[in-house]
Amino acid sequence: NQIMKIAIIELKVNNHFVSELVQLSASLFDTTLFIDENILSKQNFNFNYKFNVVQKKNESTFSFLKNNYDQLNNYDLIIFNTATHWELLFFSFNTKTAAYIYNYNWWFNDQLNNKYYLSNILSINTLKILDPFFNPVTGPSIRKIIRRIFDFVFVEYDAILDLAKELKLNNITYFLPNAFYKSSNPDTGSLLRIVIPGKIETSRRDYQTIINTIKLLKEHKDKIEFIFLGRPTDKSGFKILDDLERLTYEDYNIVYFKDFIDSNEFEYHLVNSDILISPLIFDLKSHTSFEYYTRSKG
Repeated sequence: NQIMKIAIIELKVNNHFVSELVQLSASLFDTTLFIDENILSKQNFNFNYKFNVVQKKNESTFSFLKNNYDQLNNYDLIIFNTATHWELLFFSFNTKTAAYIYNYNWWFNDQLNNKYYLSNILSINTLKILDPFFNPVTGPSIRKIIRRIFDFVFVEYDAILDLAKELKLNNITYFLPNAFYKSSNPDTGSLLRIVIPGKIETSRRDYQTIINTIKLLKEHKDKIEFIFLGRPTDKSGFKILDDLERLTYEDYNIVYFKDFIDSNEFEYHLVNSDILISPLIFDLKSHTSFEYYTRSKG
């Protein structure tokens, strides 16, 4: 039988999961990655797959898709790892097309989005307004049009399938984990390694509770290492790093990052952890959507 040909497209986000998705696809199918040059430079692929088609620094998303349109149509399936491109308004592919959806409400829950936009329109960030995809006036209509090109969508958490069923979209929504990690069984005689993965931003995770807990473990600080596996994305995130730095002066074992974390290093800390903690704030409110972790967002 002929091996299925898959095209994976990532032109927008430095996402750790793109390498995981490519690895999964390449283990089963003939896979090609269409990727932004800058994003590619931050990935470390420790496995073999066919090849990359690279978007150059001065090449627009529209030009890249247009220049590779015929080639993309030769694949059996196109997967947009990040689909937030208004340029997709101008393309209709002649093959099966899918997208990874990381914010299900934002893409599909029109009734909730309309209500949320009206109550937050005055507080929306200027940069968001300038992007037609995120603009509260144009964004919903653009997403309605673009989502029609997808024959189906993938979600990273199986509980989102319940929401898809409520919205009568369960026939096009599929659960596909995009990250697989196997514990390396770290030496139990070393430090207890507690890893907190995810971007350092207080709107998503309750880092203050973690910091307060670390202080309570003062008598055991020489036996525990806390690794904050993410980088700050706003002022509140850098304030958290300041708090962590002060704890290191008190001889707490704390590892943190100020910049993008290399894919291999990210995976290393995950697989060598003893405990993973994710102090999620389940209600995620942004200027453009309302999501609920474990229900509409993985």
